[in-house]
Amino acid sequence: EEKTRKGYVNRLRICISENRHAFPATEGAKQLIEEIQKRQISIAIATGDWRESIMVKLNAAGIHIDGITITTSSDYYSRSDIIKASINKASGSLSNSIYVGDGHWDLAATRKLGIEFVGYGTKLSRLKQEGAKHLLNSLHFDEFWNLITQIENGRTRQDSQHQDHA
Repeated sequence: EEKTRKGYVNRLRICISENRHAFPATEGAKQLIEEIQKRQISIAIATGDWRESIMVKLNAAGIHIDGITITTSSDYYSRSDIIKASINKASGSLSNSIYVGDGHWDLAATRKLGIEFVGYGTKLSRLKQEGAKHLLNSLHFDEFWNLITQIENGRTRQDSQHQDHA
């Protein structure tokens, strides 16, 4: 695996040296991260990428990750273990976390963990087919924040209903 990883990272670096725009940030991602950090909301990155390769990609995309917890496949093998560890490192709880992802494996892992999932990206139709309840067309802050507010309001209603029936 070490040889494969090193070869992959080397090819990433070559690709970036030939085209500095080879790994652009998802539209709205940089501003979204900045806005979340301004609000002092805990944020973490959980990725199936290796640590070294994701750092190369984030750097190439101009995404600054100072103060952001990152957990990768260098740390854990399964997506759900990566997500759970990232939440724990960021001092969060599974019940209060919301995971933003673009793949069906992300949706499956969040279901396993019992956390809310927000899908975005080019695979929205597949995510919807697989039962994702919350989908974003973009990562623009206003759209994102409106959806997060709806999710949080839904949690509050559920909590109060559970208390009423207790």
